[in-house]
Amino acid sequence: MSNRSDRPGPRRRSTRFPRARAPAPGRSGRARRPPSRVYPPGGSSERVSATARARANGEPRARGYARPPVTLRRLTRPQLILLALVVAGAALRFATLGTQSFWIDEGYTVHLLRGSLGHLFRGIPKTEETPPLYYVLAWLWTRPFGTSEVGLRSLSALLGMATIPIAYLLGRRLVSERAALVAGALVAFNPLLVWYSQEARSYALLVLLSGLSILLFLRARDGGSSRAFALWATVSALALATHYFAIFVVIPEAAWLLLRAPARRRAATLSVTGVAIVGAALLPLAIHQSGNEGAGFIHGTSLASRLVQVPKQFLVGYALPSQAVFTAGAAVLAAAALLLLFTRADERARRGAATACGFVVLAAGVPLVVALAGADYLITRNVIAGCLPFAIVLAAGLGAARARIAGPALTALLCALSRSSSATTGAAPPAPSARRG
Repeated sequence: MSNRSDRPGPRRRSTRFPRARAPAPGRSGRARRPPSRVYPPGGSSERVSATARARANGEPRARGYARPPVTLRRLTRPQLILLALVVAGAALRFATLGTQSFWIDEGYTVHLLRGSLGHLFRGIPKTEETPPLYYVLAWLWTRPFGTSEVGLRSLSALLGMATIPIAYLLGRRLVSERAALVAGALVAFNPLLVWYSQEARSYALLVLLSGLSILLFLRARDGGSSRAFALWATVSALALATHYFAIFVVIPEAAWLLLRAPARRRAATLSVTGVAIVGAALLPLAIHQSGNEGAGFIHGTSLASRLVQVPKQFLVGYALPSQAVFTAGAAVLAAAALLLLFTRADERARRGAATACGFVVLAAGVPLVVALAGADYLITRNVIAGCLPFAIVLAAGLGAARARIAGPALTALLCALSRSSSATTGAAPPAPSARRG
């Protein structure tokens, strides 16, 4: 009889290592490691969205996921500053819309808008020197808001307010975030832009569309998609349909895209062709309107005097009490901004300022050449498309990276001077010969 018990004893764990399995065909022999949890630098997972964490960790995305609503807490500091600038610019433009009654040229606008749409299109060739886009928009606007001073001018005020974020985006594209905020501040308080944001004419729309055309041109130039070219063409065509002087911005942009964007030749050709078709369609109207006498007052002042007035009015607006003091102060601050640009700004800021300066020359300098050739229509309001890039040039200096004290101080002084100029101009009675086109 055996001493071994019939009950099996405890199973002993083998000390031999298990045989490695051969890797499956087509796979690497390296063992797969489980995906590691992804967190941002610093150890906090709050900076990574739930969707990004789920995707990185191999988890399925929750159904019905919605982007969290945008609140003030979610806005960055630059976005909060921009929002404050837009609110301040809106207050400047809307607060005094009804203070003054309609001016001469605004009276023509009111006469066109109080009739039918057919009356509008019949009257534009007879009484105006600009294309019809603004008047069509204003006609639609006045259906619910009326043709009172506040009702009609509120469209221009809204367009002027919308120009502030365009200035910010343009400054950020050309220079930096810091300069972009300075540009937004300069545009928000600029007396000339505030003036035309309170007038029932097409100039606020011209500034908005020309600035947007420059921004979209830069995107298309820097390797933009076909969509960027299409957006540029659409906005540029609308700018031409707003004011004929938009041609001095749009044609150089179109030529650059055709000649300097060979990789996107087809998109550039289609876009430029579309803009050219709109320009050709407007040509008969422009020829017909050239016989109107509305612009005859321009020749009552010498070309040299009108040319000198352009930079002065870009800074402090139109005639106002103590304008010599305001002009001298603004000129000193502008010179200081240019000094900072050359001594404190980096290379990118200088290149961006040079690009913006080029658009100032195109918007204001080319009309000077045309005036010398015999077609003299040079006046500040006709070249107002150059006011926004002019602000970008100053912002490039005031927002220089190495001007952390002088830049903000000079910006505050220039904005304060602009605000005082706007208040003084609005309170002053207009000169009998003043014509707010």
